[in-house]
Amino acid sequence: MGLPAHAITISIYAAAPGVVSSPATGGTAYNESFNSTSAWPTGLRTSPVTRPIGTFQLSPTSALQIQASDQYGGAGGSRYAAFGAQSGTAGAITLNLSNPTTFFGLWWSAIDPNNGISLYNGSNLLLRFSGADLISLFAVPTLTAQSGTAYATSSYRGKPGTSPLQNAGEYYVYTMFRISGLTFTRVVFDNSGSTASGFEMDNLQIRTGNFSIPTSSVLLRTYSMTPVPEPAFWMPAGAALGWLAWRRRRRNGRSGQDAA
Repeated sequence: MGLPAHAITISIYAAAPGVVSSPATGGTAYNESFNSTSAWPTGLRTSPVTRPIGTFQLSPTSALQIQASDQYGGAGGSRYAAFGAQSGTAGAITLNLSNPTTFFGLWWSAIDPNNGISLYNGSNLLLRFSGADLISLFAVPTLTAQSGTAYATSSYRGKPGTSPLQNAGEYYVYTMFRISGLTFTRVVFDNSGSTASGFEMDNLQIRTGNFSIPTSSVLLRTYSMTPVPEPAFWMPAGAALGWLAWRRRRRNGRSGQDAA
């Protein structure tokens, strides 16, 4: 199905430093923390799992490893999900959302350049936002919240709440995506086809109805969507070259950059 002709924007936010769960309020929230031992027993999950947030389409080649908190993930000492280095699998993980939504958030921990988050409406790819994209946005001394508060980007490095600070070389960011003019129906997580690094995630959330993102959050970037005739999806201005380079890497079977 084609996309509408009216304007579509996707805004990407970072919560304040140290925030590990969604700060959004209002509407109805659907969460996934990977802490249910019945739904998510510790270890490798290779078959689909349906939860209030949606269905994780897992397989032997697109698997999630559920593991105890360590330096790379686990908000507040809880368990978390990872793939790539942890699962030994390189296939992307698809989450078919239980409800169309205009909001998706996750605690994205130990962010690697290989990591990628793709947002879909049906079969239409709207945006792939990568760890490399986020890291480039943090290549400044400070970020300014919507409230005017300035945060040192160094305060996002290392796992929050650990003393001494663990894994201080990587960013830990509660990252939020808000769309206007359309909805998300599917989220795909990838690691650029590599098992040399991991994609770590926790505290996923979607919201329906009226909601707000607090002004303590940083608006990192807003993409305006423009139609691309081949293949049939919409691409944010300026993002096409990066997406095509990633696609070529997938085709050629090359691994992404090595990271912890």
